[in-house]
Amino acid sequence: MLMDAGYASTEPDGDINLYVAREEFEQHYSSGDFWETRPDDKPFFSYYKLGDSHASVFKLTPDTARKERSALLKDDELHDPKDAPVPSFVPDTPLIRKRMALFYDALTNVDKQAGEILGKLEEQGLSEDTIVVFWADHGTGYPRGKIHAYDDGLRIPLIMRFPEKYRHLALAEPGSTVDELVMHMDLCATTLQLAGIPIPEHIQSRVLCGPDRAQPREFVCSARDRLDNNPEVIRTIRTRKYRYIRNFLPHQPYASFYPDGGFFATIPEEGTLERALWETSCLPGEEKIHDPDGVFLMLGPPVMINQKGLPEHCRQYQVWQDHKPLEELYDLENDLEEVNNLAGDPAFSGVKDELREKLFAWMIETRDLGLLDETEIVVRAAQYNGVSHEVGLHCGNFEQILETADLPRLGDEGRMELLSRLDDLDSFVRWRRSSPLCRRQWRIRGFSARNTTRISERTSLRGC
Repeated sequence: MLMDAGYASTEPDGDINLYVAREEFEQHYSSGDFWETRPDDKPFFSYYKLGDSHASVFKLTPDTARKERSALLKDDELHDPKDAPVPSFVPDTPLIRKRMALFYDALTNVDKQAGEILGKLEEQGLSEDTIVVFWADHGTGYPRGKIHAYDDGLRIPLIMRFPEKYRHLALAEPGSTVDELVMHMDLCATTLQLAGIPIPEHIQSRVLCGPDRAQPREFVCSARDRLDNNPEVIRTIRTRKYRYIRNFLPHQPYASFYPDGGFFATIPEEGTLERALWETSCLPGEEKIHDPDGVFLMLGPPVMINQKGLPEHCRQYQVWQDHKPLEELYDLENDLEEVNNLAGDPAFSGVKDELREKLFAWMIETRDLGLLDETEIVVRAAQYNGVSHEVGLHCGNFEQILETADLPRLGDEGRMELLSRLDDLDSFVRWRRSSPLCRRQWRIRGFSARNTTRISERTSLRGC
């Protein structure tokens, strides 16, 4: 859209999991030499991906991290491990302190890289004509950070710099902090408005500044789904004061258990479950994981396997257990780490119910595909040229599917209702009904592996 409007644009992020045709990609300028090759007669949109503070820094050796992730720092700028902050739910060991210090080194290196980009603007005389936005794609890389549905994983920096000539578009004075709930996607509508490009009606993004600024959000919703070979369905809603989480796969632990064959642990022995998980979680020929929770293999098998491996005082935290509660509720004003779950406290039942209702309304509005069977989404998307989103848009009984997914929360009454709906004509509904029962391994007459197979083989498309 920016190029169609006449902007010279650098290449998009290659890690967005979307197909970009070669012809389209080649129309972009390279960010590597953009300042030398950009046309002087066009406005520009330049994107830079600064990855030194990526979660992978937590599994590099100190020497490698120093060489690859903090090369711009002088020795006296490095962080002392003894001063590194360690969350209460993470084992406070010398190694994790060293990891945290290296992480802050990498963050400082990113700060210097951002400074170099601002310096290029100054050199080219563009500083007073350019709006600069700094953001990140996810939260911190330490355990229970990235990929988890807490502030540590979801909260990101957002800094906007307006030169004097565009300061009337800014939301506040320079140096100010704006205390509002915003979403990553809001950068889309905001960028289009600043560039004078019409905003498509169908996008959910909101304008953060300028004359057409949208009303502040009362809440924001987020999701956690599959990560490589680890399926998951977690939904969360956050207001200024509370975070509510609904775990639709409570039988799974939080720690995704991506064993690390790198600096933190030796490769597990052949023939063991740990070795099998390690092999399926790593790319061939590489020692690569996505979930830093796996670093605690260095302490022995994780707590979810045989109650060994973690210091005693850490085992109390939900993130290290072998299952999750159906619901979580946190008071963010009094519990910054989100470790005191209030979902079972009757005093907060009203808050919990209200937030659950708003979260479910958001799921219905957005036609949340996370509730649907992945394989069948692919099958049904074939009639829409492979566009999965169309499956949700054409799903006429989505509310019923969500209601079914929520039945386990209602205890015995909900489980009996699940049983009564196993013969529904819609395979999406049957899958949502049967999966909680299978996970609980109920020994119920008539509900056998044979019956489960029969259920999964039915392919009626009524409702969607």
